[in-house]
Amino acid sequence: MADYKLKEDTAVQTVIDDDASLANGARAAGDYDNSTNLDPMARAYLTVQYDTTAPSAGDAVASLYVLYGDGAGTEVFPDGGDAAIGTDDTPQAIFQIATFESINPSTSADEVLGSLPFDLCGQTNRFVLLNTSGQTFDATWQLDIKPMKAQVS
Repeated sequence: MADYKLKEDTAVQTVIDDDASLANGARAAGDYDNSTNLDPMARAYLTVQYDTTAPSAGDAVASLYVLYGDGAGTEVFPDGGDAAIGTDDTPQAIFQIATFESINPSTSADEVLGSLPFDLCGQTNRFVLLNTSGQTFDATWQLDIKPMKAQVS
């Protein structure tokens, strides 16, 4: 009988690292091309600390959206992104895949927040992060994903 197992052979990928602070209510976006690895799912990790004031533990600090490209020559995505990537809009709610909740908020040390697994498409995936913390993320924040697939052996 065959066994169905997870296979996590794709390295952690940084999908957003602008080396800039992110104001409350602002968005940042980044694209991840999955056409080579074809990983059907991933988990997200937000590494964050705050500029001058940290939110309270338990506060929702960010919403994460994933928009799927159509894979055509000049890829088309649903609206959403930041001023540099995509349209400068918060995406439709249907594309929200995670809400990050602060556990150990700080202005001097990173906290790492995670998501449950979510779907990736086989082309370009546009990640849009919306800061909902009420505070500014300092310039060291970044969003990483750990792509994964399943195998049958």
